[in-house]
Amino acid sequence: MDHSKGAQWRTLHAEALKAILDPLRFGYGLPSGSSARVLMSTWIEPAFQEATSWSVVRSRSGKTGDDRLFVRRISWDRECNAKLFENQTVVLPGDPALAPKIRFEDADLPGTEWDARYRTLLDSSIQTLGSVPPISIDGTGFGLELFGPVAVRLCWRNSGPEGWRSAIDWVGETREWFDSL
Repeated sequence: MDHSKGAQWRTLHAEALKAILDPLRFGYGLPSGSSARVLMSTWIEPAFQEATSWSVVRSRSGKTGDDRLFVRRISWDRECNAKLFENQTVVLPGDPALAPKIRFEDADLPGTEWDARYRTLLDSSIQTLGSVPPISIDGTGFGLELFGPVAVRLCWRNSGPEGWRSAIDWVGETREWFDSL
């Protein structure tokens, strides 16, 4: 990949991550006039595979006042973008190869089950300082972000710090639960 294509790929990568980390960015699937807020997000970004986020969203219809609690799964098809990108000698601005290939899926969340699962996370303890894993540039990146009166954002690579084990395990189990819905 020549230097200019390398810079374009880094820009594409940054745009894709913005898209998967902002579940309300495009307003996809939200009725006109509704309001929505993100309660929690988690994500996984393997070095060479599809990057995916799962965000718990509460929306309220502007017309009916009905609440909806759902999980929004957003995926970036890195491999598809890479193939489009690499098969071209020159990538010009506006070229479809420069647009992240993003997919959205929503699934309703059973409120009582979500509340119990979320409470488990909130009741766990996380060692915020202490042993830090060695620096890593390859591998899989993970994250967890909580929104609300107390906001928390944790990011880690590979297996993560031992002091975060309860949160890391919760994230893995919760991702599996989201995917089963």
